[in-house]
Amino acid sequence: MAEQNFATQQQLVTVSTDQDDQQRKGDDYERRAANEVNGWGIFSGDFEKAVQFLEKSCSFYKPSKAFDKLAGAQMKIVRCYLKMGNVQGGALTYVSAAKHFKRIQHPGAVTCLSRAAMLFDEIGELSAAGRCYQELGEMSEAEGKISESIGHYCKAAEVYSDNESLALSTLCRTKVAKQAAEIERYEEAIDIFGALAKDAVSSNASKKTAREMFLYAGLCHLCSPNSKVAAMKQALKGFQEVEPNFNASRESKILLVSIYLLSELT
Repeated sequence: MAEQNFATQQQLVTVSTDQDDQQRKGDDYERRAANEVNGWGIFSGDFEKAVQFLEKSCSFYKPSKAFDKLAGAQMKIVRCYLKMGNVQGGALTYVSAAKHFKRIQHPGAVTCLSRAAMLFDEIGELSAAGRCYQELGEMSEAEGKISESIGHYCKAAEVYSDNESLALSTLCRTKVAKQAAEIERYEEAIDIFGALAKDAVSSNASKKTAREMFLYAGLCHLCSPNSKVAAMKQALKGFQEVEPNFNASRESKILLVSIYLLSELT
């Protein structure tokens, strides 16, 4: 048993030594890249050569799992790409750097994705820009930063819409509406749920989707501090005007019962 433990410890030492050696090689290539551009402060020189050295440094950082150094080197690659006029390459490298920052829960992931989104938007790569904004929304949501998440999802929905990716735009708008309701921004949620329901009806989408959106809008009416029975009835009437079959649905019955209970309490 003692011999086995010693062998295991020796293996760990060997792995650690190998990783340190890989990182030293990566650091060396990064220094060589800096020499090609006269240091990162002055930043002028042979950018193409610098990129080659930085990519080589990344090839050593990656197997040693030095994700902070890997992402840092990639951000320097972005700077070179932008100096060379390669905006798409810069945007794609920002996305790659963001992935490595995410692995170590580094705030640089947000910075990289935000910059990538702006660059993709700049060159008309709207689908890629939308994915970046959507991922930013997901990250903020996971951290409980709902207001920030709403902002990112709104931007994603807008970009997807401009790109005519309507299903993805609808998905992000639905996230915005649900999160707005979650933080008691009921009027905002009501408007979005109502618009989503109308879109579903006009595009001949699933009737179930339209009914669900109307139900969510109605529930937000009930939760609103300004909720009135008369206003709820008016809202329900509006839903039925958009979707004539709505009043026979389960969702409509839920809202009717809710209106009745509200009237009993007031």
